[in-house]
Amino acid sequence: MNNSKHEHSIDEIIMADAQHIGYGGQRETLEDRCTAEKVRSAGGLDLFIGFVADGIGGASAGEAAGQLTIDTVMSYIENSSGTDVNTLLLNSLQAAHTAVRQAARSNVNLRSMGTTATLAAINNGKLYLAHIGDSRAYLVRDGKLTLLTLDHTWGNEKISQGLLTPEQAAAHPRKDDLARYIGQPSAQRIEVDVGLRLDGQTDARDSHLEPVGLVLEAGDVVLLCTDGLIKERPSGRGRGHFVEPDEIVEVIQRNEPQDAANTLLSLALGRQVDDNVSTVIMEVPGKKKWIPWRTLIITILSAVVVGLIVLGMIWLFNDNGPKPPTTAPVAQVSHAVTVEPDLANGYVKVIENLNQINYQVGNQSPSKATSGDQIPAGEDVRLWTISGNAKLGLSDGSVFILDQHTTIWLSSITSDTNPDVKTRVTIERGNVLVLRGPVRMETMSGEFRTWSDGAVMGVRYQPAEGIFRVECFGLTGSCDVQGESGFYELNSGQSMGFEGSSSGNSEPADYESWAGLGGPDMPQASPTPTMTLTMTPSPTPTVAPTLSAVPSKPAKEQVPPKEKPEKPDDPQTPP
Repeated sequence: MNNSKHEHSIDEIIMADAQHIGYGGQRETLEDRCTAEKVRSAGGLDLFIGFVADGIGGASAGEAAGQLTIDTVMSYIENSSGTDVNTLLLNSLQAAHTAVRQAARSNVNLRSMGTTATLAAINNGKLYLAHIGDSRAYLVRDGKLTLLTLDHTWGNEKISQGLLTPEQAAAHPRKDDLARYIGQPSAQRIEVDVGLRLDGQTDARDSHLEPVGLVLEAGDVVLLCTDGLIKERPSGRGRGHFVEPDEIVEVIQRNEPQDAANTLLSLALGRQVDDNVSTVIMEVPGKKKWIPWRTLIITILSAVVVGLIVLGMIWLFNDNGPKPPTTAPVAQVSHAVTVEPDLANGYVKVIENLNQINYQVGNQSPSKATSGDQIPAGEDVRLWTISGNAKLGLSDGSVFILDQHTTIWLSSITSDTNPDVKTRVTIERGNVLVLRGPVRMETMSGEFRTWSDGAVMGVRYQPAEGIFRVECFGLTGSCDVQGESGFYELNSGQSMGFEGSSSGNSEPADYESWAGLGGPDMPQASPTPTMTLTMTPSPTPTVAPTLSAVPSKPAKEQVPPKEKPEKPDDPQTPP
């Protein structure tokens, strides 16, 4: 499963959720579960429910525990005649605990199953929480992030019992072990935190649980997340957390709920998160999005500059200046836009942005880009779209379009070993339509690579689902693909798909599915594309190299980047 996306705008609450298995297949299964939906209980309570669960037990056990917990909780809430929200949430988690323990006892393969659970309900404008484990709930209000839960870890339990100081607990190897969770074999009933920790304290000695409902205000945002989003990055992946608190605030307050949920996942994935990641966002509408002062100043200055340019153009072309040429304009297709080559100072230029594209340089905070912006390119530059697509031009003259929910890295602008391939793009996920190349594109793991050679090329990559597909369009040119099973040359009108364990599935190119993205730039299908696929097996010892283009990578003098082999001059010879 890749991103699961649902957006709901029901009455006064907007809800969204998103999740991902994690970076580069480091996790074999998606043990997280999350949901965001409106429920009416048998007792007449109208509830906006948000829920995240982080399964434990490995293999299928964690998945089973997370799914059984969510199913049990939602069913209990819907069928309950109770009218006290706190009691309803508590009893639903107790029911899930009983169900998970019974399932574990009845199946030897599930003996180790368990899960965290952070359950939020909004009723009549008040927020209620029930929580067990180390998944979290936050409140974003007026640009401030408040942690509403306390992690139920071994370290925090010892601190709250007065057995260890925070310093002693931090040095203990068991500090992050779960002390409480759904399905815990030693507990017939579990101790659930019912209420909110409004003091924002992370010190277990001072954090105080208040079993009340919090009155929400216009613009308030509740974030639920599993620990994959906010835990500390391991050694070798940079300092800090996979997503920092100030980044959470900025992303949530600059984006609509679904875009914010997707962007938070993208930030964690860009830092090679080694765990499943799940987010649920619940927003009370009614207040304009917060704009950072830097963005506000830039926006104002940009408006002033544009105004001066417009005034200058008016002066230039009226009676006080030279007349414009009277010759008819030359019609041009948009992918023929001129991008001046400047390989010494590589850049990405936003030719057209139909909604929003974000970019991030190294570990700096993400920024938004609009049409006309020019972004310095390099190995630590990451770009991603949210709810719209964007057309980009590179300093070597390449032009391509990113579909919505697509993330790429600019791995390099030039190549010393093969000057014909000046741009190497790493696709993290999504759909990219290359209008003009040559461009080499590869996956984050290096498992798949593809080149455009005079043809328009569509690349579709969904890593969590094991899908990589290349479509070759136009009447001229070709596209080359390298997978684990070999090297392939696609003629115009052909496509090649790698899905799961199957590879090398050739089909006619699907022009229709890419027409919406390419628009007028999209070539028309040839009447009868000739399927003359050629393939050369890859030698057995070939190993996919490790990508170095991540924002948290060590300095180059510490870990020299590994250069992947370029496209061969002779397509019959494997790279």
